[in-house]
Amino acid sequence: MTPRYLIFLAALALSPAFAADVLYSGHTLEIADGLDDGPAPIQRMLSAQYTIPGTGADIVNRAQTCAGGVQGLTVESSDPDGGALALRATADYRSGFSGWTVRGRLDFGAADAAFRITASEIAVRQGSGDDAAFVPLAKGAAGWEKALDALLGQENKLVDCLYR
Repeated sequence: MTPRYLIFLAALALSPAFAADVLYSGHTLEIADGLDDGPAPIQRMLSAQYTIPGTGADIVNRAQTCAGGVQGLTVESSDPDGGALALRATADYRSGFSGWTVRGRLDFGAADAAFRITASEIAVRQGSGDDAAFVPLAKGAAGWEKALDALLGQENKLVDCLYR
């Protein structure tokens, strides 16, 4: 494993004690403890570790190529030698009678024969026009599951491409 990937894994293991872990659709959600009983912000969503042939650099290069073919995924930075790829994901979805947009940062970490994806900065657009703003997605807020499913759809497209 590359040093950067080891640091990434260590940071996840030493994440703050004020967060709670919740399983959702094969992923681990890191939820901030709220001060009240209201919805709590989702800080991160961690995928399972995937096994795939190739070196870390090969896997990152393939992931970058795959991301280019998925509408709503944009490469922010790429470090194949370090086993890292940062993506911006955006997806539209429906909840109730309204259309919404969710966005997040996908950090793709690869080592020899394995990779993992961590989503952070997960936010939902509220309002329309000039008044629209992205606010952090909170577990328990109206439509939060549909927002996560839309973001997971983007991640799944990337993963499916890697296994083709």
